[in-house]
Amino acid sequence: METRPSIKDLSPDALRALFAELNLPRFRAGQVLEWLYANHASSFDRMTNLPQALRESLSERFSVDTLEIADRQESEDGSTKTLYQLGDGHRIEAVLLPDEKGRRTLCLSSQVGCGMGCTFCRTASMGLKRGLTAAEIVDQAIFEIRTQKLDHILFMGMGEALDNVDNLRVALSLMTDRDALAFSPTRITVSTAGMMQRAEEIGMEFPGVNIAVSLNHPEDESREKLMPLSRKVSATEVFKSLNGPMKRIKGRLTVEYVLIGGINDSPELADTLALRLKPDKKTRINLIRYNEAGIEGFGPPDEHRLYEFQRRLIDAGHMAFIRKPLGREISGACGQLAADDIDD
Repeated sequence: METRPSIKDLSPDALRALFAELNLPRFRAGQVLEWLYANHASSFDRMTNLPQALRESLSERFSVDTLEIADRQESEDGSTKTLYQLGDGHRIEAVLLPDEKGRRTLCLSSQVGCGMGCTFCRTASMGLKRGLTAAEIVDQAIFEIRTQKLDHILFMGMGEALDNVDNLRVALSLMTDRDALAFSPTRITVSTAGMMQRAEEIGMEFPGVNIAVSLNHPEDESREKLMPLSRKVSATEVFKSLNGPMKRIKGRLTVEYVLIGGINDSPELADTLALRLKPDKKTRINLIRYNEAGIEGFGPPDEHRLYEFQRRLIDAGHMAFIRKPLGREISGACGQLAADDIDD
């Protein structure tokens, strides 16, 4: 097992500060960033415009790669799910999702498993093993960027990104810094099950980053049964944040609502959601058909109820969209990710 920390666990500012401490010119840090994030160098030996002594010194202190591809599955709809092997034996999954316009969206993971305990989600059944390092998060994007252009990055894979907020911050800085991946913040979305204060902080710290909130039920008691995090942050508190402080962020706000047949898909609940969430041009609602995840008691909604739910939201003035399902046949759709650990 690798004992050296990955150099990709350092934010661009931390790397620049390190080089300053070593009395090295600032441009040397820029060269390393270019090699790592523009040229995707897999070792310090490839950084040929750095002095040999510096390459050796960096190699003694840091590693470069953190992930290995264990498996890759392709769906008929064009989606690709990648199983990554981590250095400690754990595994995670990430999914590349194409759309009809040829745009590619990467749904990446932020934790091994998840500790939020959502009763309808297959990832939650794993429990939380640990948070991913910044390097493990960013490498999921780098491995795709090596071969193709990415249009969007979603923190909607395994785990609650805001439960791993320190490493999330470093990963976002690497993704958006002009000397690193130089990815526009407006093309990044961070999803949360309801950690609203942290969501607001990330939205303010990284202007333009979009925030998606998994709501899934508009009533306090019923949402708590589906999503135990509601014991700490109720549906009422989520609405209070969405209707108030979250409006200050520059990025788009999205309310994610997974429709589960016979549980949260009634017309009356659509009306409740429409009343509790203030409609505006900044906030949209994504309606998601529940994807079968092998969990007893949960299934997709009737199509008529799905479209009736959407109609009622639109009639109340909301922007409401039905998300096209992708990756179902390879268990790569929302709520289906659950990589098995080799040491379990």
